[in-house]
Amino acid sequence: MELDEALTAIGEWGRYQTIEYFLITIPGTWFCVWPLMAMVFLGGFPDTFYCNVPEGSSLNETIPLVEDDDGELVYDSCTMYVNSSVDNSTTECTDGWYYESEYFVETIVTEWDLVCDDAIVSQFSQSIFMAGVMIGAFLAGYLSDRFGRKKVYLISMWSASVIGITVAFTQTMIGFTILRFFQGICVQGIMVSNFILATEMFPPRSRVYAGYGNTICWACGIVVLAPIAYIFRHWRALQLAMSIPGLLTFYYIWVVPESMRWLISMERIPKAEAILYKAAKFNKKSLPENVLSNSILDEKSDYTEKASNGFVTSMVYLGISYNTANVGTNVYAAFFWSGVVEIPGYLIAMFATIKWGHRIPSCLLLILAGLACGMTPFIPDETSDGTDIQWLQTVFFLLGKLAITGAYGVIWTWAPEIFPTLVRNLGFGLTNFFASLGGVVAPLTVYIGYNNLSIVMASFGVLSLIASVVVLFLPETKDRPVPRTLDEAEQNYRKTKKTKNVDAEVLGAVNHAYTSQDEILTKKEHENTGIQAHDIIKSYQKSNINNLTFDKETQTI
Repeated sequence: MELDEALTAIGEWGRYQTIEYFLITIPGTWFCVWPLMAMVFLGGFPDTFYCNVPEGSSLNETIPLVEDDDGELVYDSCTMYVNSSVDNSTTECTDGWYYESEYFVETIVTEWDLVCDDAIVSQFSQSIFMAGVMIGAFLAGYLSDRFGRKKVYLISMWSASVIGITVAFTQTMIGFTILRFFQGICVQGIMVSNFILATEMFPPRSRVYAGYGNTICWACGIVVLAPIAYIFRHWRALQLAMSIPGLLTFYYIWVVPESMRWLISMERIPKAEAILYKAAKFNKKSLPENVLSNSILDEKSDYTEKASNGFVTSMVYLGISYNTANVGTNVYAAFFWSGVVEIPGYLIAMFATIKWGHRIPSCLLLILAGLACGMTPFIPDETSDGTDIQWLQTVFFLLGKLAITGAYGVIWTWAPEIFPTLVRNLGFGLTNFFASLGGVVAPLTVYIGYNNLSIVMASFGVLSLIASVVVLFLPETKDRPVPRTLDEAEQNYRKTKKTKNVDAEVLGAVNHAYTSQDEILTKKEHENTGIQAHDIIKSYQKSNINNLTFDKETQTI
């Protein structure tokens, strides 16, 4: 019996798999998304700031007045008078800044004066964090395929927590940036290994639900972060609140199993069988002895593939998320709702993927994201009669977030289906490497968005529309088995343009395996059955009949 057959026999969503799935997925997503998105709060910008006023001087004597974008006079944020009693010459702030913020007690921006000429530093630090994520894509993929998913998952999660706690006590921006870089490496380790570890517990039919369940847990992590950040408004307290819970998973070393698929690929059949028997017992099912004796091992290969579309979806997804504070509403409410809209985005993507595969849904979602983002800059703050319609900007902003989230979810669940088991984490990590390139660029859009959000949203719209065309050239994997060998992966790629045409040999196998007497299964009937070619061929091979011929004209054996 092969592994997928055994997993089906013990219950595709049995109690054991369900419990283990959520044990892996909830911390595996939350402890990734929190440090990834936290810069919205850690690096929050004050509402108002200007140079500190020297003793004995008044505000009007020290700070010049300038017009803001609305034509109103406000105190200049970055200059002060040299000596207002002599002339109006100005200079840069000489004694720090005074800050006022409705939402934050202290952020890295206000603690280390990251304003004016240094305003880009906080977002540059986030780009360095994403560079760590990018490097982690390579390391996590290779190490997971070499040493196992479980080891990389646990070590990455605990290391990210320890580094995160250390970040809370750092006293310099340089130290903050360096530590966050290494945390980014660990975050990617959690991200890649938790997804693969969780989804490999299920047979192909259930894996799409497991994959999208992972992304929905990710969205829930964003929703949960909003009230946590609201409670802990000092960046150091928030950093500790996000990091300490990761250490509470110390017991996972005893309760979380290694991936059975990885164990089989490494020829550790007895260990894989031990996990399978434990799951069967917990689910109150029975399995025969030596249940995996006929499992086919994976080919060792260096096969790699990447979804180049991931660069744009990652940049737009993260760019919209990071620009939440620039929308003009309550930052906590905006961030909360930006997480809430991800849930229907992933659900729409999941059902569309089940119905139509990956390419068409991702294309349509990217078009919707492009239109929503592209239209946002053309919505005025108020109508000609003075009615405030900023809420409409927020609606289109959230609609863009919903659509790009769905597209991101499609790419996220699509990529692992391309790679053979032995190099799945490596290939998935490579895909994330290219996606992380977009993540490196995304934080820098916040600096631009602080001054002009319209340019940022228009750029996101154009890039999304371009990506909607590019995605059509990627290989479709719907109704195809997850490849176990290099040859199977290459066959999936070659058949991308033939998804509606079933080879004559496969039809012959269907005719033999699923019909009796002289019945004929036509191409249309085959499409309706949704039978995977892999299962058909396997049944054909098990018949041990080697002298069959197939008539292509009559489509009979």
